[in-house]
Amino acid sequence: MNCLSPFLKIPPCIAAWGFLLTAWFAAAPAMAADRLLWHDLRLDDQGKLLAWSDADSPYGDVVCRAWNAFKKIPVQPNGYKTYIVYPVFYGPGDPRHALFFGRDWTHNPAGLFAMLTDAAMLYYPYSGDAEIIPLIRALPSLIRPI
Repeated sequence: MNCLSPFLKIPPCIAAWGFLLTAWFAAAPAMAADRLLWHDLRLDDQGKLLAWSDADSPYGDVVCRAWNAFKKIPVQPNGYKTYIVYPVFYGPGDPRHALFFGRDWTHNPAGLFAMLTDAAMLYYPYSGDAEIIPLIRALPSLIRPI
């Protein structure tokens, strides 16, 4: 007996991948790791995860690092900054590609620009970093009708 409605049938290959990913994520806590992405794991006395930043304000440190990296995103060979055309970038862990070089994937520039604007509206009063204002103001002019 099939408990799924005919409208909710999942192709077997997708169901198999979903099962494998679920099993992998379920087993992930049991896997021992010394690093999380490119940072050494730091745990407290109870085994709880600590921030990798040693700054007095780890949140502020990470937020400032993220916006400083955003300001350094290069222009691609097509004349646009990476985030205009590509939703995914190569990071420091992939030496085969330049840092922030774009990777093809489904992209929603209008949604991304809205999220960046929202984040900038919170970051600017927090940091006073006026360098982000012209970067964000330029975004709406890049959206063109098809």
